Amino acid sequence: STAGTTIAGGNATFTGDVLLGDTSTAGGSDRRGFGAALSSYALNYFGGTMGHSWTAADGYGTWFDTGSTPSADRSGNIVRIKGKISEASSGTNHWFTSLRIDPPEVTTSGATVTKSALLFLDTPMSNATNNYSIYSASGDSYFGGSIGIGTTPVSPFQVSATKQGWVAQIKNTGTGNDANGLQIKSSDNASEYILNVEDLAGNKAMVVKGDLKVGIGISTPTNPLEIAIGAADESLKLSCFSPTPGHAPALMLYKSSSGTIGTRTAVASGEMLGQIVGQGCDTDDDPKGSSIIRFEVDAAPDGDSVPGRLIFMTSD
Repeated sequence: STAGTTIAGGNATFTGDVLLGDTSTAGGSDRRGFGAALSSYALNYFGGTMGHSWTAADGYGTWFDTGSTPSADRSGNIVRIKGKISEASSGTNHWFTSLRIDPPEVTTSGATVTKSALLFLDTPMSNATNNYSIYSASGDSYFGGSIGIGTTPVSPFQVSATKQGWVAQIKNTGTGNDANGLQIKSSDNASEYILNVEDLAGNKAMVVKGDLKVGIGISTPTNPLEIAIGAADESLKLSCFSPTPGHAPALMLYKSSSGTIGTRTAVASGEMLGQIVGQGCDTDDDPKGSSIIRFEVDAAPDGDSVPGRLIFMTSD
């Protein structure tokens, strides 16, 4: 413990306190301190002289700057944190963490702080095959706040980009019954949106409302599916591209007599299978039917056919 002792090369073993910049042993024994008095932590940095002056440039409490070259086929870590904790035989241990970062205590005294972050990641390398800012080898990630990519988030998850290409891609290469892609769950309120797709000018391309009605080109669908256009001739087009003569686009109206969706039950004679309705607005601005092409069952079905008839109807 002689002041000014220099160890040049070799290994040094310390069984007591190791103090750099202070001679205090406050906080217990066998501690390592940097800058001032010790605490109860195994390694602790205390306020002291920065690596360089705050007035000359940005300051750092602790600065690791290495220049080593790893051997061939090796990885290099500037800082590696690895610890071992023996869990107690009883009770509840709420948190085990390898690294915990508490927010800085900043006294502004009238000045303005534009940004504050517990963790700041600078621009990653650019000369590797894959350049990551964050890489998690496995395990789940939990974020208690909002996440913004390219923007300050006002939603729990928000992405804003100016790059070419897709803003987001979802790909699942798994197999089996649960190899799904994307699931969206939201409010069952008819005035709310489960899905809203629009261009940068706010024009609606497609919406799914809370009452499960889907609108294409309209934000207030009144039926399970409603397609709306402005000044154009076609609102629905069915196409088929095939060299086979029997292949053609088809519009299919299907009816089952079961009240359960997905259950097939035979229809009865006289039952309506579907209809195509032409509507227009009357003088009260209400939509009213003008012409109908109706499809009905003409006789009782058998094991391989459903007899049918067409009915053409017009309004008076």
